[in-house]
Formats: sequence, C-alpha cells, structure tokens
Amino acid sequence: MQHWLKTPWLFTKFAACVLAAVSLVGCASTSGAHPKQLTQQQVQTLDGLEASVLILGEQHDAPDHQRLHALVIEHLLTQQRLAAVVIEMATSDGQTTLLDSGATEQSVQLALGWDNNAWPWAAYAPAIMQAVAANVPVIGGNLNRVELGSYMQDTSMQRAVTPTVWAHHLQAVDDGHCNMLPATQLAPMARVQVARDQRMAQTVERATVAGKVVVLLTGSAHADNTVGVAQHLTASNVSIRFAAGMPNITDIEYNWTWPTPALEPTDYCARFKIQMQRRAAN
Repeated sequence: MQHWLKTPWLFTKFAACVLAAVSLVGCASTSGAHPKQLTQQQVQTLDGLEASVLILGEQHDAPDHQRLHALVIEHLLTQQRLAAVVIEMATSDGQTTLLDSGATEQSVQLALGWDNNAWPWAAYAPAIMQAVAANVPVIGGNLNRVELGSYMQDTSMQRAVTPTVWAHHLQAVDDGHCNMLPATQLAPMARVQVARDQRMAQTVERATVAGKVVVLLTGSAHADNTVGVAQHLTASNVSIRFAAGMPNITDIEYNWTWPTPALEPTDYCARFKIQMQRRAAN
C-alpha cells in the first residue's frame, strides 16, 4: 500500500474494512451462496421505487456486495428504468458515453481510467458491463489525484457540512486508521471525504433522467443519509446498505438494509500497524 498522501482513496477503502473489522465483520467472504437466492424478494421491492437516485452502499471487500450490484442493475435494466450508473471506483474524468454496446472490457477500463490495483476489475465488471451492453452510461464519480491534493487544503470543505457531520468525518478518519494517524492529518483527510461526497452528488444530479433511476455504487459510509452523499443531493434519493452478517433492519442512516452472509473476522488494525512500522523503518 502506498503512502496515504499520494493515494488517500486507497486508505479510505482500507478504512472501510477496518471499521468493519472493529465490529467483527471481516473483508473476505465465506459465502458460497449467490445473493440471487438470498435477496430476490428484496430486489423486487425496487419495483415501487419512485426516487431518482438509488445509492448502494457496499463493504468494498465483500464479494457478495458486488454480486448484488449486478443483480440490482439487471433488475432495473429489465424494467428499462436505469438512467446511468455512477461509481466511486473511477474518477469523474472517466465515462463510457462514447462507447457502443459491444465495447470490450479492456476498452471500458480504458474509458473509465480504471485502477485495478485499487479496485479489482473482476469484482465490478459484471455490473458495469451489463450497463455498457444496454447503452446505459457508466460515469466515474470520484476525485482525481490533483483534486485530492487540492481538497486536502481546502478549508471550505469543513464548512460545507454541519458541525455535527464534520465531527463525524474527523472521528471516522481516526477510527478508520486505527487511531494511528497524527492529529494533523485528520482534517485534510476528512475534507477529502466531504469533497468526494459532493463530487458524487454532483455527478449523480447531472445524470438524472425523468422517470428513471441513477444508481450510485459506493461505500456504505458515503451511502449514509445523515453524513454522506445524500447531504449534498437535491434529487429524490433512497439508500440501501449491504450489511454482512446483520439482520434486515432499517436504520435512520439508510432507507433499507439488505443482509448478506457473515464474513470471517480479520484484524485489519494489526495489519495496518505492521505496515506503518515498516514505512517508518524505511
């Protein structure tokens, strides 16, 4: 893993796993069942969806969650209701609008500027390629490297949310990095989180089409209605959290929670500590 100042989105992705590990939810799936057998009834609840935006909040390293992406997109395509797919996994410089329905996976990755080291293509390809084959645009919603550095210094980001939300972001960055970061690094990284929420919201808004649904694929923290992308949206939206090993409940942070099989616990903080020690030694 590279230094966080160069690739902070990797650490954000890593932090999602750390937060999951804290609650005894790991990042390596032990499920052999396909979610189609587990959640078909849940997917059918989308038939009555009236919102313009559907935010799917995943645990990034849970394979069942990426399989659910594909299932949801398949369902909306069957109903001809899918307007676009916006993804956290690519920057807003990337999109597939110039590709035709027969585009190859290689050309799609090129159009999106896909970073396979950060996001394994094989996990997300089934959802993305379904949309491309149906001539539905797939659009990156993340910040690029230059923007990441700029937003770290942009103090307006902490004024773009309420003091309560800002305090949440600071704590989430600290917890997500196992309380091992210097205090001076917390605010810059929290500003990036706010900026990423804003960018995804802006990208989604531009892609909306009357009578159809834009799907946003992102991490569960960004899907949280109380602190994430929804804070910056004016379009009607619904969020679904894919939750490994949790019951099918509705929290105030999400409109729906869809359970997936439990995952093996992994001590990511121990691994992160070793990485930090090695980096300090070098």
